[in-house]
Amino acid sequence: IFFAILASLLAFNFVFVNSSVAAPISEEEVEMEAKIKELEDKIAKYREGIINNQNKAKSLQTEISTLDNEANKAELEIKRIDLIIQRLAIKIREKETSIRQIEQVVDLEKTSLAELIREISKYDDVSVLEIILKKGQLSDFLSELNSLENFQTQIQGALNKIYNLKADTEREKTTLSEEKEEQLALQDIQETQRVTLEKAKKDKKTLLSQTKGQEALFAQLAKKTQLDIEAI
Repeated sequence: IFFAILASLLAFNFVFVNSSVAAPISEEEVEMEAKIKELEDKIAKYREGIINNQNKAKSLQTEISTLDNEANKAELEIKRIDLIIQRLAIKIREKETSIRQIEQVVDLEKTSLAELIREISKYDDVSVLEIILKKGQLSDFLSELNSLENFQTQIQGALNKIYNLKADTEREKTTLSEEKEEQLALQDIQETQRVTLEKAKKDKKTLLSQTKGQEALFAQLAKKTQLDIEAI
């Protein structure tokens, strides 16, 4: 009966660990990936627009276009990073669940190991002669000896499994820590993009105020700015 219970425990543990590690990608994550890709394509177009404007003759129209592209690009970057952070949050939750499951399996393995040790300790105070006399037949003694060897093998197996599970836990915790650091870094980048967005909007408003939307006034402003730069 003991061996049957142990076998059930070990079989349960094996399935439990593997089901937690090989978690399939959720439909939500697939949708996020698609949205991120869509935003990246749009961002690339705004970036291309900025570069194209830099190669054109300086004019009010190109300056406004550049500021619009910078603002739109920053706004999309903020949305893209939002999605990446959400996707990362899902991975973090999965890692935390995985760590808890592995720790539960380690506890089960320790229980199994304790049962094995208690069982094998029954032989500590019994001599080989006592076992032979008790069993009466050599075949019974050999069977008992074989059971003892099986216990020792299973103890070693349980120890190896506990060691491997603990190593898995440490790897999961390391990955979890890295993902949390990445999440913080993304939040910093997102804040930078917000600053860029506000600056582009402010610069556009200032430029329109100074030029009143007229190319002639823009040309005068550009010339004055150039002379100020040369005077430095």
